[in-house]
Amino acid sequence: MRYIQKVSTPQFFIDNTAEISKWKEYPVSKKPLKEHILKNEQNYLCIYCESKVELNNSHLEHIKPKAGDKFPHLVFDYNNIVVSCNGNCHADDEEHHSCGHIKDNEYNDTKFLNPVELIKIRDYFEYDIDTGNITESPKDIDKAKYMIETLHLNDGSLPLARKKSLENFIKKMNQIDKNKRKNRLIEILNKENIAFVSFLRFKYKGIL
Repeated sequence: MRYIQKVSTPQFFIDNTAEISKWKEYPVSKKPLKEHILKNEQNYLCIYCESKVELNNSHLEHIKPKAGDKFPHLVFDYNNIVVSCNGNCHADDEEHHSCGHIKDNEYNDTKFLNPVELIKIRDYFEYDIDTGNITESPKDIDKAKYMIETLHLNDGSLPLARKKSLENFIKKMNQIDKNKRKNRLIEILNKENIAFVSFLRFKYKGIL
């Protein structure tokens, strides 16, 4: 999981929500909003698991839930709206295995690590390179465990997908001249636009 810096609220979102009070009353297609967030903030990666996503396999996600009576003032707060995968990017079925749909309305104020607020959110997690699992770092085991379990970040095919992303990345790096490989590796990982970039950065943390 990585920090996402939100940009200023787009004018079209301000205009579209000026005279409504409920999310279901949003007057037009939400695709432009989703595309704006993916393109300008998330590099087409899921806010939670970092799978590569597109418009047709993702959804708008309220980090602090829009349902219930706890955060009604944040329903149209642009900083509370991100894009999550549907939890089946790497599965052969339509079930929701992880991320936003699995999280649903769960939000613990004292435990949730908010990726649009916590700049050093990566410090809370480590990875098992051999299995592809995300694990808790010593920084705050309780909070990290809550996030992993709430979002089901080791469920379904996610660990295998992380491993495959590393295998493909290594193959790509091996095609580059040895004298240029390190600089190219750093350049690619610093762009933050490839699937499971936090997993890959953890693998190469001694270089970055």
